[in-house]
Amino acid sequence: MAEPAAPGRKESAGSRWLLNLSLISKARLGLSMIMLAFLVACLAFVWMQRREQEARDWTVHTHEVLLVTGQIDSGLLRMRHALRDGLLASNPARLQDFADEQRRFDEALQAINVLTHDNPGQQARLARVNQELSLWTSVFIDPALELLRDLRPGERLRERKDVLDLLSIGSNHI
Repeated sequence: MAEPAAPGRKESAGSRWLLNLSLISKARLGLSMIMLAFLVACLAFVWMQRREQEARDWTVHTHEVLLVTGQIDSGLLRMRHALRDGLLASNPARLQDFADEQRRFDEALQAINVLTHDNPGQQARLARVNQELSLWTSVFIDPALELLRDLRPGERLRERKDVLDLLSIGSNHI
């Protein structure tokens, strides 16, 4: 015979299932619930860790791009200064400094291409930078290198108007 329900509480067929379980089954059920909660918490923790790792990876990537961009910027200035110094000193031997700077600059350009290969917007901006660099090369670098190669012994380039005009173009075009 069924026991009467507590006052103020309606008894249903499904409300007594836990009372009908043995103590071992109740312990297993309780332990299963705890393990399920622990599993859900672990999965949430792993998901959060992955999200944080992705954020860290993007932060590191952004800093790498900024570092290489700074190297490009300073490399361009160092190239210009090395070439200008060679022109002002009228010394073709100083072209080695320019060649070293140009090599480092090209390496930085290759690195930024690799770092931004998956971003079409950044690739478009790099294409514009390369166009400007080509223009700067044709307007300033190539004529300056030609002047230095054609330098006669004892000739002072800094006193020539074409050199001063070239230096002005090189400074203003960057």
